[in-house]
Amino acid sequence: MKNSVKWELNPEIVARHFLRNLGVVVAPHGLKLPEEPITQRGEYWCEVTVNGLDTVKVPMSVVNFERPKAKRYKYWLAQQAAKGMASTSFQKI
Repeated sequence: MKNSVKWELNPEIVARHFLRNLGVVVAPHGLKLPEEPITQRGEYWCEVTVNGLDTVKVPMSVVNFERPKAKRYKYWLAQQAAKGMASTSFQKI
């Protein structure tokens, strides 16, 4: 998160990061964040409910935003795209 912008973490943002960073689809309504609003960097816990049955506590870190280095970021994006293509073709078999 950026320091210069006022923000509050919500389930939609957390769900987006589950998908982007872990490749796991989590519905925002399946996430339970701490009662107090998360507006600062730090370590937190969130509860993830799967299929409305099982709930798991997951640690999460809110860190300062850093713009990725251009070359390294492009390389990382290419790797992610290759992983996505490999897993998609594997699922079709």
